[in-house]
Amino acid sequence: MAARVYRWARATAVRYVISMLRSLALVAALTATVAAAPYKETLSKSDVTSIVSARQAALPKVAPDVSQCNTFLDTYNKGPEHDIEQADLAAKCFRTAGSLGLAIQNWILFLRYAPNGPNASDAWRELGSACEAAALFDRAADAYETFAKKYGADKHAKDLMIRATCIRRQLGDTHADDDFAYLNRSVRPALDSATLCDYVRPIAMPTAAP
Repeated sequence: MAARVYRWARATAVRYVISMLRSLALVAALTATVAAAPYKETLSKSDVTSIVSARQAALPKVAPDVSQCNTFLDTYNKGPEHDIEQADLAAKCFRTAGSLGLAIQNWILFLRYAPNGPNASDAWRELGSACEAAALFDRAADAYETFAKKYGADKHAKDLMIRATCIRRQLGDTHADDDFAYLNRSVRPALDSATLCDYVRPIAMPTAAP
């Protein structure tokens, strides 16, 4: 079983690296296709590339012992139709151990099969946070937006939709307008678009280990 988990973990890590590369390609495409920055927050292609590289280089090392995380995976593999919660536990464990790639993959797995489970709201928030820490900013924005729309009454919904909006503005993604419009339909008083992201700039050089 340990060998099977190891092979799964290594394959998952490879998919995660590919995912990162695809994310970088998307960022490049977004910034390259914008003739003039659509928002005052929009970063240049070179700035985004530099920030992504710096954030990923600053990630902490993975803890050498992830045996407990693999135990959760073992339990899940024995009966995935009954033990999907083990994927959530594995994700939290890998996140604590510093393995963002495996944490992200397990939260995606968990949310695919338990989208309305009791721990789904926390999983969406943690998935967004892990993606942001890994400099997968577009995916972080997707997770934050999903959380805000599914759990609009939650105390975190407003702040996470603002975060999604500001990430998209920094990337020059005009879907930010849709996020802002949704946000302003959901909150009162209305927010000021011109100052919304003055203090929310998620895409920035690292100041400390995530």
